[in-house]
Order: sequence, then structure tokens, then C-alpha cells
Amino acid sequence: MGKLRFGCSGWSYQEWVGPFYRSATESKLAAYARVFDTAEIDSTFYRPPTKGMVLGWARYTPTDFRFAAKVPQTVTHDRLCDVDLGATKELLDFCELMRPLLDAGKLGPLLLQLPPRLRFEPLKLEKFVAVLPSEFSWAVEPRNKTWMVDEAFDLLRAHNLAYTIVDEPLLPIALHSKRPPRPRMSVGTATGKTRGTTIDTRTMNSERGCPRSGKWPRRPTKSMGSGITTTTGTRPRIVSRCSTCSGSS
Repeated sequence: MGKLRFGCSGWSYQEWVGPFYRSATESKLAAYARVFDTAEIDSTFYRPPTKGMVLGWARYTPTDFRFAAKVPQTVTHDRLCDVDLGATKELLDFCELMRPLLDAGKLGPLLLQLPPRLRFEPLKLEKFVAVLPSEFSWAVEPRNKTWMVDEAFDLLRAHNLAYTIVDEPLLPIALHSKRPPRPRMSVGTATGKTRGTTIDTRTMNSERGCPRSGKWPRRPTKSMGSGITTTTGTRPRIVSRCSTCSGSS
């Protein structure tokens, strides 16, 4: 069994002040990092961070903390990961912005969250993955059922791209492990995400699978072999105070 990391899709949520954060003025990231050892940076999907923001992410987290960051929507949704539509420049610009985290040893996968309309087209994908800088780790989160074929997983594996198991209506968990015993995995790093979760912070449990609830589907977990690092991300809606998480570290 490899190392498992659990975290949320972001940390700067005003509704967490009180139930999770002690005050509105404390460093939310530093407080978050006392509980979780990873986070998905969701904001990079909508707008590029400043250099100062990236340096701050590295500064206010422990040595062993890892970030996963969404690739901007201009690459995945506007350019549709198509080099012929100009996806390369924006992709490489984003990589350079994230390089301080990479140099600090705190950058996990850069996440390519694909739009539901983006079908699996192997020739187009081959051209796109050829421009991905190899020093970065990459994860792909498809949301179209045409990706649920062996050819897609073989292509991801050949290029060392992690597949993101996401629990959502468009791709229910059953599709990710449809034909046992072969797991729907691609490489030694895996990412998994739940969505729409409500968390009771007294137990940090939820109906759909909070990181501490032990309710995530078993097959993705059982398919994790030696050396695998898994990041699960969700944005929980906190409903009550948790003395464990909001207490002194």
C-alpha cells in the first residue's frame, strides 16, 4: 500500500470560520495544513495565480505537504487540449507559474479536468501529451463515457498520466471498475474526488465519502499498489464544530 493523502478542493472558504478556523484573520492555509496533508487548488482553473501567491503556498505549508493544481480552463475547456487551437502556450505559461512549488518539492499532479463534451480522441490526445513538460506530474479527469475504454487507459499509462477517479453523476463509480479484476488505473499515482459532500465536523463523516469516513468505494482503494500516492478532494459544507480539527496543534 502506498501513501494516501486526503484533502479538500480549496481551503479559503468564509463559512469554515468558526467550525474549522479559529478566526477570520489567521492564515487559513497554515491552519488547514495542520489537519490535511494535501489540497487541490481549484482557483487556478478560473484565473492564473500571481507569483507571490504561489510562493505563499510554499511558505505556509509543511515540508511534506503536496498541492494538486487545476490546469486553467483556457487549456481544457476553451482550447479543448488541442495544440492546433493554441493550447500549448497557455499550458506552458501555467507550468512556469507553478514551478516554485515544484522546486520546493510540494507540487503533486497538475490536473487536467476535461469538459463533458470532450470525447476520447487518441490522435488529438497524443499530440497534446507530447507537449506536456516531463518534469511535472499530470492527472487527467475525463467526464465523458467515451474515455471508459482500455485504449484510453493504455494511452494514459504509456505517457505516465494519472487517471482521476471522480464520483459524480456523469461518471458514477461503477464505471471506473466495471470489469474486475482489472482496475481502472493508469500509473503509480492516482487521484480520486468526491463532490457535493456535506461534512459533520464532529466526526468528519459524510454520506458520500469524507476522507475520514472510510466510505469511499473499495475497488479504487484495493487497486492501489506499492508506491501509489492518492489524493482525494472535495469541498465539504461544514455543519458543526469539530474540537479535534479546530483545536490547538
